[in-house]
Amino acid sequence: MNRKAFSVFSFLVLVCSLLILTACNRGRRTEPTPTPTAAALPVTASANAAGAAPTNEPTGSEQDVAPSTALPRPTPTPAIEAPPTATATAVDRLAAGRTLHRQGRYDAARQIFADLAATDAAEPVLQAAARFDLARAYLADGYDTEALAALDALPRALDPTAAAPGVLDPADWSAKVDFLRGQALHGLGRDDEALAAYTAALTAAPVLAETVAPRLGQLHLDANNLDEAAAAYRQAADSLQDGRGVVAYVLLLEALAEIQRSAGNYAGAVESYDEILGVAQNGGYRADIQQRAGAILAAAGDEAGAIERWRAATAEAPDSQFAYDALVELVNRNADFDLYQRGYIDLAAEAWLPAINAYRESKIHPDND
Repeated sequence: MNRKAFSVFSFLVLVCSLLILTACNRGRRTEPTPTPTAAALPVTASANAAGAAPTNEPTGSEQDVAPSTALPRPTPTPAIEAPPTATATAVDRLAAGRTLHRQGRYDAARQIFADLAATDAAEPVLQAAARFDLARAYLADGYDTEALAALDALPRALDPTAAAPGVLDPADWSAKVDFLRGQALHGLGRDDEALAAYTAALTAAPVLAETVAPRLGQLHLDANNLDEAAAAYRQAADSLQDGRGVVAYVLLLEALAEIQRSAGNYAGAVESYDEILGVAQNGGYRADIQQRAGAILAAAGDEAGAIERWRAATAEAPDSQFAYDALVELVNRNADFDLYQRGYIDLAAEAWLPAINAYRESKIHPDND
């Protein structure tokens, strides 16, 4: 058989093989795979019969279903804090608003207070409390105009028998209203009216001096009324002389001393610093006050008194910056000072060369025996 005949024969064999395979495939049938539907998913009969809500836990049959065919489960809705409802008592709603105010959520607090203030059925004492708290919440966010409007709607006096525990204390009512008015008026730039409001508050309730007097004093200070400012700070400090609020007490005295110094009342400023030293315990703070007192005495021309105060500052806390500042003043005036102590103070202030020189010249150096 030649090559041409062989090629024809091979082609015929290939054609016959293809025909036989096609005939065999036509005779074979493949059953289709059913697709699961929502209706085919298992349902717990007892749960549906009882009207119970379906659980989020899959049953054994559900676990056999392919993930792509399973029905999506509902996402649980997060709990949302609901505001006080109309069924809550007015007192409860007022308490809720005050809680929001303490948390710094002033906008939400104002909504509650405004609703209570606008409720015609609310008792007058409750409306007054709501308007007062509304003004405070406005001031907390700097809404001075709105705060003033809320305060203007308040009565200037309350029945002393209108005390409602947890709602309103009528004691010093007008003073408290004037205090808030002073804040709102100052925020609006109406400082003359703010001064009058603070003065009225302090006159009606001297017990509020700790809170009101510093604000009154600052307004006088801004207007350069130094004597009035000093009187206000003096009144505020005196209100704390019973040992209550030591930190606030000394800070008021510091401000008072600075006002007195600015007014040229050097003796009064030193007296204020001595009042601080009468209660201060911290060595570094005492050194600071002694150093300041020395500076005031020096400005007043009392050199000897200033040197005494600066030496006291170096003794109170030798390793403090205030002791070093006092030492510099003493050195500049060639005041006698123990060289070893001078070296210690310089060393604490990292003034290395002056410390070395002081130690070298001190009596403890071998060359000085």
